[in-house]
Amino acid sequence: MATDFTNKVITITGGASGIGLATANLLHARGATLSICDASQEALDALDFPQENFLAYKCDVRDFSQVQSWIQETLSKFGQINGAANFAGVLGAHPWEDTVESTSLEDWDRIIGIDLTGIFNTLKSLLPHLAPSSSIVNATSLVAHRAVPGAAAYTASKHGVIGLTRSCAKDYTHKGIRVNAVAPGWVGTNMYGALSAGREEVVEAAVKGEGLGRVAEPEEVARVLRVNP
Repeated sequence: MATDFTNKVITITGGASGIGLATANLLHARGATLSICDASQEALDALDFPQENFLAYKCDVRDFSQVQSWIQETLSKFGQINGAANFAGVLGAHPWEDTVESTSLEDWDRIIGIDLTGIFNTLKSLLPHLAPSSSIVNATSLVAHRAVPGAAAYTASKHGVIGLTRSCAKDYTHKGIRVNAVAPGWVGTNMYGALSAGREEVVEAAVKGEGLGRVAEPEEVARVLRVNP
């Protein structure tokens, strides 16, 4: 990230918890104005940023009209958007057991809707308003580069984010807009807690098998993002 984000406006989906919140905290410390959307009003209410350079917005990223309204309100309040971090995401209803056969149509639609279509909706709403030198980072996962058992919809969504990001990067590079993705491994968020509950030994072995060999902190992921205008 750039050192100084003074007078820069950054939007963050899923910004009220996990890596999204860690990103928001780091950007705030570097002077950024923040527009955060999240599906949890309770989590949004718990945020503590100066109101003059902060917007909290309850939004279901699956709904294009809600995302558009959030972006329009951001523009109305701050007049510009200089970058974005898209971290809204969910797991399947039964982590480690969600095969194609066992995944319900409703859960497929929910996961693909939030983890993939939500990023499409956000990009589609943002891109017309971004000036040259703006930057977008989309959240994918280590499963975007491999197959894992029991996570059919989640794995498909994260592979999709990689493809969407690569296509968008090629389409907008001539406008000076950079589009990247970050693929975290095991990170100590609520999602990690859901994955490891009741399977601590299995998850511990998986964590040790990765390059870092331990669970990362959300702040460690936030520090490597390049949401710099």
